[in-house]
Amino acid sequence: SARCCELSMEDMQSKLVYWKLLAIQERQGAQSAKLDGAASHGRPYQQEAVECFFQHAALGKTVRIQMACGTGKTFVYGMIIQRDLAAHPSGQHVIFVPFRDLARQTAQELRQAPFHLDVAVVGDGESVPTSEKQPPVLVCVYASAAKLSGSHFRTKIVDEAHHLEYTTCSRSRAVRHGTSAMMSGEFSATFKKQADIDFNYSLDQAITDGYVSDFIVTVAVLSDGDSIEATSQLLHERRLDWAPALVVFNFAERAAACANQLGALGTKAAFIGGRATRRQRERVLEKLRCGTVEVLCVCRVFNEGTTI
Repeated sequence: SARCCELSMEDMQSKLVYWKLLAIQERQGAQSAKLDGAASHGRPYQQEAVECFFQHAALGKTVRIQMACGTGKTFVYGMIIQRDLAAHPSGQHVIFVPFRDLARQTAQELRQAPFHLDVAVVGDGESVPTSEKQPPVLVCVYASAAKLSGSHFRTKIVDEAHHLEYTTCSRSRAVRHGTSAMMSGEFSATFKKQADIDFNYSLDQAITDGYVSDFIVTVAVLSDGDSIEATSQLLHERRLDWAPALVVFNFAERAAACANQLGALGTKAAFIGGRATRRQRERVLEKLRCGTVEVLCVCRVFNEGTTI
């Protein structure tokens, strides 16, 4: 069986809480995100982040910028690259990201207004563009960083850089040291070492400023027994409030089992794992968006930073 209790963000930060399921919803009545009058110029904190990058990078330092989830780090990357391209039109730029889905999402955002950048993805089955056809911006998956070994760029940006603290040494070396750049920066929402951060825009500040909504955090406390069965039952009972829902598992077999049990209960559910092809991932996301799937159980796919 399962029961739910709601915790505030303060509770989550001040108490050690163990849970089997964490449901996060936008808080009703929260201040809506502000619409920007001049989207191409960025929000004030994004402009500050850009100025911080150029100020510190000019001194030869790898700039460390911490920005809360949902505050537009990719937009900052576009601002940095667009500004440098205006001064150095032939310059080359690279952004390293940890996941395939995030690589494609980042490339797509940079291709759109207001940037309209020419971008190629390295990784996820894509070959490295030849020097004659290489666009000014590459978005490279961490696992494919070795393919760019020896390359030199105007700017090098590492997204979700906290992952380099946990990834293999060879992969970390390939991302951080396999390529060189005139200016480099590492971005994350959750750096482990806080002492050497050059710019910080916290979640608390983003909520106060009205750019990010506060959340209701629901913890499901599961009693002894089959946790997958209890989780499935809870999701089924609350599907009208929670759908469309993304349920993240550490093990593929548990994610698949949950999707199967949800289906047996009458909930429109699906499972997808890290071995899924790009077409399979795109297809299941479209089903989630249009309501054909109410609950999507995933493992090693649609990781942090991905917009669903």
